Amino acid sequence: MNELYRGTSAYKLEEYESHAQKSREKHIERKNTIKIEKRALCRLLVVSIFALFVAASALVYVNVMTLRASTEVDALEKQLAIATEKNKQKEIEITQKLDMKVIEKKAVEKLGMQKPDNNQIMYIDVKKDTYSEAVKQKSNISSFFGGIKNALGSIVEYFS
Repeated sequence: MNELYRGTSAYKLEEYESHAQKSREKHIERKNTIKIEKRALCRLLVVSIFALFVAASALVYVNVMTLRASTEVDALEKQLAIATEKNKQKEIEITQKLDMKVIEKKAVEKLGMQKPDNNQIMYIDVKKDTYSEAVKQKSNISSFFGGIKNALGSIVEYFS
């Protein structure tokens, strides 16, 4: 560039104009490049802000769902405590109702019952190893003919 201004400039006018044209083109190209970079940065900024908004919204949603679940757990724990308390009260009532003194008192007062005398008490001594009886199964044929025999016997008895 320093060469362009040495000596007479009339002979180097074409070079000066071509150099000026190149300089303008480079300047315009730099401006366009800067504009493109600014646009890219703006887009990146918008996308980043949108991503940040989405992440914050997701975080708020998770916190709301956690709070709802916590509230539901608290309500269920209260219901469990109430049910446990009712269960304890029922156990106490059952224990009181199974008390022999209470049963005896109700039997005497409400039902007019009384304790048996000593002469009314009988003791039975069963001398068996087992108290169950084995049931013998009859075959279908013998039960069929036995049924016919019983039916005929009933008919004969009716006419006699």
